[in-house]
Amino acid sequence: METFRLQRELQQGHRWRRFPSTIASRRLERLRLSSRHYFRFSEHGLAAILSIDVDPAERQFLLCGSIKGDLAVVDLHDGVSTSSTHCLTLKVHTAKRARGNHKYAVTSCQWFPIDSSVFASASIDRKVKLWDANVFSVVETFDFDEEIKDIHWSPHDGCTEIAVGLDSSNIHFIDIRSGDSSQELRWKDAVNTVQWSPSDANILASGGQNGRISIWDKRSGKSELRSFQPDTVLTRKEHYHPGIGGLRFSSEGLFLVAADLARSIHVWSTPNYAFVGSERLDLCAEERRLYGVNGVVRFDVSGSDVGGDVWAFVPAATCVMAMKLIDVDQRSRTNDTVVRLHGSMATVNACAYRPHHQQVISVSKDGAGMLFAEERKVFEESEQKKIQILTEDNWSDNE
Repeated sequence: METFRLQRELQQGHRWRRFPSTIASRRLERLRLSSRHYFRFSEHGLAAILSIDVDPAERQFLLCGSIKGDLAVVDLHDGVSTSSTHCLTLKVHTAKRARGNHKYAVTSCQWFPIDSSVFASASIDRKVKLWDANVFSVVETFDFDEEIKDIHWSPHDGCTEIAVGLDSSNIHFIDIRSGDSSQELRWKDAVNTVQWSPSDANILASGGQNGRISIWDKRSGKSELRSFQPDTVLTRKEHYHPGIGGLRFSSEGLFLVAADLARSIHVWSTPNYAFVGSERLDLCAEERRLYGVNGVVRFDVSGSDVGGDVWAFVPAATCVMAMKLIDVDQRSRTNDTVVRLHGSMATVNACAYRPHHQQVISVSKDGAGMLFAEERKVFEESEQKKIQILTEDNWSDNE
């Protein structure tokens, strides 16, 4: 079916380079809980995982921060296979006994954008720590005066700055080369989330409890370049702007996506930050009660592998909502493609997108981890033997 669809698009004059990204985007419409991957943190003595991050270099390692301050790394390629279920139990490497662990919950963790040898973690114990991933040891510790809500490492080559959003109204910058954390931005309200722009190394976005999003140029540091709030029918009707629980830029930096604490996803186009539209999550009363962990929505967006399309993957109670926000082929925002990914028995705390694999990973309150991949037919052993016979090469070297 996919071949015929590609042939039809060729006849219609679509460009060749759009084919891989179009196929990748369509795979996201068929995401289902993978029966071939399994990992559970509670089996390794870890509590619920609050934050996760897939390493951008190899896309093989999943970094996890727990509610008790422990850190772990899941190898998404390595595991033990069971012959009965053909399920791969992924290996979980823990830093439970490592020196320098956080005392309290890890609110944010992230790999170094260039390689997977270093990562950073932040906690409500008011510390940001840099780790050597090879030996699970702390390289450097930065202390702050307030609890840390979020961190984000600049994705640009040669840039070594980490933005730190505090529970107060301050945003600090850590330069890991010099070890300096003195530069800061002062805001008007508590910061929930920070995010660097992938298209400009000097632009930073922040979202707060007052429902406002601010765009900063770190070179000036005096005041934000612009500040805005989602403009929807609901906010105009109720005269209320819920807090911003999470921010993400699209892979090319063309769009800014925000998740607020009232279960709405908003989109702006850069660089003018024109409001594109909103999509509200359709949740029942119990799901609405479980939405947003501690005022933060740890969601993710799709990568460059799906072209200009923008997908958002949002934890929503016991499931993950996969939402297609931008469709390049239709040159507009779409709101008809929403896939509800089931499988968790407890509240989903965070989810992450794995680029170039078209996979979504989620972690839940009960210490379970789940991987969602394209739904594929699993053949029985008898069917596999038939396929092997049909595709077997019977030609000899003498013929």
